[in-house]
This record gives sequence, C-alpha cells and structure tokens, in this order.
Amino acid sequence: MILNSNLHKKSIGSFVTSTQRVQEELVGILKSPLLLSPWKVQLLGNDIMTWRASLPGPEKSPYYGGVFRLTIKFNSDYPKSPPIIRFLTKVYHMNISEDGFFILDILRKGKDWNEKIRLPAVLSEIQKMLSRPNLTQPCHLPRTNACLHDRTNYKRRAHEWTALYAR
Repeated sequence: MILNSNLHKKSIGSFVTSTQRVQEELVGILKSPLLLSPWKVQLLGNDIMTWRASLPGPEKSPYYGGVFRLTIKFNSDYPKSPPIIRFLTKVYHMNISEDGFFILDILRKGKDWNEKIRLPAVLSEIQKMLSRPNLTQPCHLPRTNACLHDRTNYKRRAHEWTALYAR
C-alpha cells in the first residue's frame, strides 16, 4: 500500500513538473519579440498541455507565404518525453503524412530528444524540415518519388498546396 501511495505521489509530482515546464515555455514564447520567434502559439481551450501553433513557411522555399497550423500535445512526463506534434494544415511534403504526422530526430525519444530541448528549437527544426526534405525519413512514398525524380514538379505542387491550404 505504501508503494502505491509513493507511485501516486511521484506521478502527481511529475505532472506538476511537466505543467510548470510547459507554462514556463509558453510564457517565454509569448514574451519573445516577433523577430526572434516568427511562430505563434496559443492554448487549445483551457488545457495547458495542448497548444495550437502556427508557423510561417520558410523563405526561399515553395512554402514561403503560407502559414502552417499545428497541434502540440505535451505528455504528463514532459520534458522527459517529447511533445507530439501534428500538422493541421495539409502540406505537400515528402516528410509529412496525409494525417499531418512527421518524423524528426529532435522529437524522437532515444534519438536526439533530451530534457533540455525547448519548443522554440523544435519549431525551428520543423521550419528547416520544410525547406530541406530528409530523404532518410520519408512519410509519403509518391511525394518522395516526386522529390527525388521530378524536383521541379514537386516544388510546383508544394507551392500550389501552400497557396490553397496554408492561408
């Protein structure tokens, strides 16, 4: 019985720590000047652990001029585990699946993720991914083939989807 009580206290303590870290990151992003953080974040409802974010498409890419919306879900063991991030905006990109999920090493526990990584670094890496497709982590085979074999058409389609969906 004492063991269960200790486990319960430990999980509550972990959740409080997670919530505090998430609040700290939210305040940091909201206070950051627009030039330093071009993305916007807001809570989804009243849940501090679920955010909606928007980030601009990177310059010199077919995504430039678009605004891409994402959901960010922090787990109760954050920052020990990375947040789960998903694109809500449809994106024509070889590293983004039809349902908006993607693979990014910085978000992989046991890979590059560590507790010191802050959300601005993650959002920056997502923007970089838009500019530089990662050929080793494809999420959509037809788009990957287009990227590899017909780069001009791939960029044209990405630009069209950006104009259509990322407004």
